[in-house]
Amino acid sequence: MTVQADTLLIDGHNLLFRYFQGMPRSLISPDGTLFHGAYGAIAGILSHIKQFQPRNVIVCFDTPYRTQRSLLLETYKANRPQFAPDDPENPFTQLPFLQKALQLLNIYTIEMPGVEADDLIGSYAQLARNRNQRVMIISTDRDLMQLVDPTTHIYVRRGKKELFYTPELVAETFGVTPAQFIDFKALVGDTSDNIRGVPGIGPKTAASLLQTFGTLETLYANLAQVKPRIATKLREHEELVILNKQIVTIDCRVAVESSWIEQPQTIVPLSARDIFAQLGFFSRMGRDPGDLPVSAD
Repeated sequence: MTVQADTLLIDGHNLLFRYFQGMPRSLISPDGTLFHGAYGAIAGILSHIKQFQPRNVIVCFDTPYRTQRSLLLETYKANRPQFAPDDPENPFTQLPFLQKALQLLNIYTIEMPGVEADDLIGSYAQLARNRNQRVMIISTDRDLMQLVDPTTHIYVRRGKKELFYTPELVAETFGVTPAQFIDFKALVGDTSDNIRGVPGIGPKTAASLLQTFGTLETLYANLAQVKPRIATKLREHEELVILNKQIVTIDCRVAVESSWIEQPQTIVPLSARDIFAQLGFFSRMGRDPGDLPVSAD
């Protein structure tokens, strides 16, 4: 499928984690350090650039510092695996390799203290939207579905299957529109981020409620029209729903560098192999990386 985008927005930590899990562990640096995840992520980014032909590419990274969401909810993302900094099972030991490779390619990268990658992506998507640009987001993070509109889509590859999340596909997949996705998540929560939902209200019930009432505000104003069992749960957990809505809402007003999407970007024409050779990673390879399957699935 041929789809073009003016701006390509990439969720850096998400991409690195997926390639760390999906790539063969046969890429080892001279000092014995694995770099398969970083190599796969760069190969994937170059493939996306070829596929979508963007004017600009921005890779957004999460902050290592506490965010507003973790201040609102102490247990936010507390269920994520904890690794020692030098643990070979820690995907993010390869983060410096990925960032150095992106610098060699002249691809824009951004990380801001206290700001999550979702908010950086949302803010750039909003800037691009204001300039009538077509945006493609590369991430499997479902929180980003709230950003989808007629000109902002999300690309996900599952094996050989490509998914382009348009407003229509979001509605078909989740039963709600992108504009309703925040309210949907506020009701069902998010186990991946350790956000509790309303007990007894799963995705189907939440979607049905929003299909009927449109928004959380209208739903809570009309609880008399809801089945008593569901209405009771909603009343008992109203504070939770309000908090959840704050947490899952992406901030699209972060002060990011707007010039990055205004002027066409010149990306250095290097292959993943060229880049990692320049960085000195290939002296202990068992085979040519060109023979490796590049997959994040």
